[in-house]
Amino acid sequence: MALIKCGECNKKVSDKAATCPNCGNPIKDKPDEVSIRFVKMPLAYKVNIYNDGNIIAQGKFGDVITFDCSESMDITIKSKRGDNFNTTVNPGCKYQVGVRGLRNDTYIERVDMFSGIQPW
Repeated sequence: MALIKCGECNKKVSDKAATCPNCGNPIKDKPDEVSIRFVKMPLAYKVNIYNDGNIIAQGKFGDVITFDCSESMDITIKSKRGDNFNTTVNPGCKYQVGVRGLRNDTYIERVDMFSGIQPW
């Protein structure tokens, strides 16, 4: 076991850890997984992620969720606020989900690495 720096919070963590115990950032990216971080959302803002009508993940502000994805997958993101949208995610990719604009429209964007949590 070796200690490495978390790419998100720079704390030391075991290279065998799946996620950082300090911030929850995934340590090892697997090519057959997708990671999504929820940013710029009210603290109570909860989101469900569906594939083929089944919930595959849930999250809220600041969460990083990871789920298996061996090929391109169509997902639906539904918020408790009533926002629903469909998108396609790809294996081995990271995405950020948040709200922006005057109407607080929900968005998803692919990122190379997760940035810091952006306050509401």
